Amino acid sequence: MMLEDNFAVAKAACQYLSQQVQDDGQFVYLRSAKGKHLTHKPYNMLRHCGSIWAMAAFLRLEPDATTEQKCLAALGFARRETVKCSSPEAETDLLFVLDRKSIAKLGGNALIYLAFDSFADQDPLFKQGLLHGLRFFLTPEGLIKFSKFDPYTGIAADFVSEYYPGEAALALCTAGDFDTAYRMITTLRDTRDKVKMTQDHWLMQALEVIILHYLPMKTPEATQRVQFCLQYLHDLYQQIFTNRVYLGRNTPVACRAEGILSYLAVLHAVGDVQRYIGVRLFLQQLMQELRSYQVTDGVLAGAFLDHNKARIDYTQHSLSVFTRFVAYQAAGIL
Repeated sequence: MMLEDNFAVAKAACQYLSQQVQDDGQFVYLRSAKGKHLTHKPYNMLRHCGSIWAMAAFLRLEPDATTEQKCLAALGFARRETVKCSSPEAETDLLFVLDRKSIAKLGGNALIYLAFDSFADQDPLFKQGLLHGLRFFLTPEGLIKFSKFDPYTGIAADFVSEYYPGEAALALCTAGDFDTAYRMITTLRDTRDKVKMTQDHWLMQALEVIILHYLPMKTPEATQRVQFCLQYLHDLYQQIFTNRVYLGRNTPVACRAEGILSYLAVLHAVGDVQRYIGVRLFLQQLMQELRSYQVTDGVLAGAFLDHNKARIDYTQHSLSVFTRFVAYQAAGIL
């Protein structure tokens, strides 16, 4: 596939998301295949923040004042959905982004941090409060205490997410807290993925960032961390490659492709040419399928469909794939 073609796919997807940002900063969250705005689904702040993060990545390829203003409006809405809390367990104020049922989520705080971090001029104290809120979900050892809780009552929900840990690890890496992220990842490997691997694209992106951070270091500890994370990536990719039940739907394909991009970046960095060639070919096959889900004209032009609907995160994940492919290709990784 040509660089220009992938860029055009990403640009159309970013433009679609930009056009869905309303005056109050909320996205038009869900549309039918005919373009009708559907409102029966609850608004999801994780997908809201993830969409901003993906749009910001495209803006690094091609700045656009209108899209940036839409992102800032969406950030403003996310900021209005945060609350400040205090806790005897914490030495500073904590910020949590809430969903529409006033529940704080580990993944929510991770993605709002990633969204705000994508814009350098955003309030650093606000970002720090979000990071403190994120750490409140964890023990000092990186174990997840809970995934959801009500900040008004302090009651934690008995809920486990497959993707919140990977989102949290990526946010911690982005914040430079590689030690906590690594401890979280080793815990996941020993608990969640000990019996059954979870094909977690967020975790694979976190593993990429950790490996690239420690790879230039030559200490025994850094080498051990690289080897552990690299083996984890090998295993996650093998699950994706051998269990292709996700084919035939845009979003599962896009999520796997996001993870594979991280795997390719790492294989390039460590010089594993033999694995790299086969993985790159497989990624291109998935991207070819992804392109078939993008609408090319009408109200939904640029959007990606899944189950005959265009939800913002359906487009977000595909946007992330094509944006990163173009960026990695320009950097000589692909």
